[in-house]
Amino acid sequence: MRKYTFILLVVLALPFLLNATLPSCYHTYDEITSQMFALEAAHPDIAKVHMIGYSQEDQVPIYAMQISANVEGDWERPALLFVGQVHAEEVLGVEITLSNIHQILANRNQMPYSMWINQLESWWIPTLNPEGHNVVTANLDTSYRKNKRDNNNNGIFDFSPLVGYDIDGVDINRNFDFNFYSWRHPDATRWNRSI
Repeated sequence: MRKYTFILLVVLALPFLLNATLPSCYHTYDEITSQMFALEAAHPDIAKVHMIGYSQEDQVPIYAMQISANVEGDWERPALLFVGQVHAEEVLGVEITLSNIHQILANRNQMPYSMWINQLESWWIPTLNPEGHNVVTANLDTSYRKNKRDNNNNGIFDFSPLVGYDIDGVDINRNFDFNFYSWRHPDATRWNRSI
């Protein structure tokens, strides 16, 4: 009996789940970039925004924020990379990344933040997939995971709000190069002699 009750509840809830909209508390791409440039302007000595590339289909700029006591120079300091979101629907990672940037800059003269700024170089990328992020925050498909690559080359963004039925897009998180040079273990050359 419980099994059938559960199935009935899922069937009744399905129309609501498919028409789900993202709460307005999540930042859009434009809000993310505006915040990053405003923080750079407020803290130019320790925060710098860098454009590190473009998305594939829509050519949306991808931005990273560098936080360091030496944003204009090259340091021989440990570097940390924080990526908030790769899968499009993982919008909470964007919010956590933005919150951390704000917290570090607002508390720059307090420990441990001042130590991090002076001894490390940190890089913050709120969204590595701005195309997919725009699909989700525009409520086209709040369960979308991929970028907007036109896989069938028809010039149309083919997607479905049903999970797993999208035609277009690549799951970036599943598409990193294998054994890419900068990701390799230092001793990897003895196993992979082609590099």
